[in-house]
Amino acid sequence: MADNITISVDSEPYSSLDINLDGAEYTITTRWNFTESAWYMDLYSVEQAVMLVRGIKLVLGEDLLKPYALVELGEMFVVDTKEGDKDPTEESLGDRHQLFYVLKENRGTFI
Repeated sequence: MADNITISVDSEPYSSLDINLDGAEYTITTRWNFTESAWYMDLYSVEQAVMLVRGIKLVLGEDLLKPYALVELGEMFVVDTKEGDKDPTEESLGDRHQLFYVLKENRGTFI
């Protein structure tokens, strides 16, 4: 079983990074919504040159990708590394709150 991935996001109000997930290249964009006081993420497939998902709200306790049935991908979760039950704040993403990717071969193993 291969290791899962911690995705290096930060708390800049708008940030974009390129990453390899399960052998394919993607761009992940995170942005802080000042009105809702919440983080959102977009997922773009570099190889397919298509936006796969736009506007995923970063919340605890659920696979962020599950509603989109992206069979080529594993699972993605936000984890509160300190208190365990708080959604990310404007300053906490990438520090207290981490974004984890569970490889396709490891689906269903994240606790």
